[in-house]
Amino acid sequence: MKKILFTLTVVLAGFGIQSCSLHEDTNIFEQSASERIDAAVAHDKEVLESATNGWKLVYYTGEEYTGGGYTYLCKFKNGNAIVAGDMSDGYQEAKSSYDIITDQSVVLTFNTFNELMHKFATPTSSSIDGEQGDYEFLIQKVTNDSIYLEGKKWGNKMVMTRMPENLSWEEHLDSITRVANDIRYNNKVMNGNDSIGYISLDDYTRRAVLEAGNDKADVPYFVTSKGVRFQSPITVDGQEISEMKYDEDTHTFEVVGNNAASTLSVEGYYPPHYQLIDFYEGTWTLDCYVADADYKKTNTLQQYRIEFSYYNPIYLKGKINIDGLNFDLYFRYYRDKGAISLVQQYADDPTKEYSYANVAPVSFDAGGRFNWTGDLLGSWNEDANQVDFVWNKVGAAAIDSYVFLATNAVGSPVYNSDGQLIMLTQLTYLTRMTRVK
Repeated sequence: MKKILFTLTVVLAGFGIQSCSLHEDTNIFEQSASERIDAAVAHDKEVLESATNGWKLVYYTGEEYTGGGYTYLCKFKNGNAIVAGDMSDGYQEAKSSYDIITDQSVVLTFNTFNELMHKFATPTSSSIDGEQGDYEFLIQKVTNDSIYLEGKKWGNKMVMTRMPENLSWEEHLDSITRVANDIRYNNKVMNGNDSIGYISLDDYTRRAVLEAGNDKADVPYFVTSKGVRFQSPITVDGQEISEMKYDEDTHTFEVVGNNAASTLSVEGYYPPHYQLIDFYEGTWTLDCYVADADYKKTNTLQQYRIEFSYYNPIYLKGKINIDGLNFDLYFRYYRDKGAISLVQQYADDPTKEYSYANVAPVSFDAGGRFNWTGDLLGSWNEDANQVDFVWNKVGAAAIDSYVFLATNAVGSPVYNSDGQLIMLTQLTYLTRMTRVK
């Protein structure tokens, strides 16, 4: 009992000392909280603008790193920012203003529109959040050569490092782009001479997907002038890999991780019939076959000329005239297979009578059944010197054709007076494609 009373006395005495100091006018800090924040803002701005050749920002999209990794170069001066990055087509600089403000923390904000820095935050038709990119960053820590950031909205941690004085922005980004364009999507993971798994490197999404026995991973990566680095290490055969150094001559990677004596390596390869997207650019002839009244294939050949041009890394744009109607159609390019497919889409109605034409994949051989999940894949046939279209066996009905259905402004089908779908035209039994010489 005496021990308890003694402890209480000591605690109460401590409270008494604290209460006395709280009522005194003396400040235990040399600066007030607002003064310390103002000093931090001034210091951070001074460090930012002291980098005469700017900063390199390794940037991640997607909440909890569900997107990809990219490289930004940023220069700050007198409240203005210049930004370049490896996500643009060709070298480009975008200008805007910037500021360092206080909003529950010290925040770096690009406070007017910057075409590159706001790129991943810009809403799209499929996502109001765009690609969940940040353009405001909580400043966590500042040193002379590094600034540690956290995305204000999506929470991904990122680091800016000071750029060397004599390093050209354009040359540096060109070296990154060259590596990114040369890396192959499909890669074997090798332990010595044995293949133990696969890793895909998708430059469009900037994600690496690993499958090697029980080891699996799906992580963002960013491209460097020497290879790729993962946002977090991946584990293969008990070894952690944080980086892979690329050899452009052999399309192989040297792994960098926690084992200096690692026997692991990564080798890029092309699957059979693989073609790069630019192979499909140019003019081709589509071979289709007329269907009879029972939807069955006849021997009557119908040919249509289509002109493909590059649209983006995963789409080709094809201009085609079908029965007097001109369409712009988008063919998906599959980077894992090097193949193409006319996917379901809403094309402008060339008759102007309806809003759109729903280009719908269908199985005429199955009596006109729709298949909204499968693909009619076009793969290069070296022996026949043509692209063969074959159903990928996804979905209940074997896709062999496409019908162009009239729709209204919101994409709903339009029916005639008999309650039947209105069809503008069709591509029946699409079989192959040959290049026009």
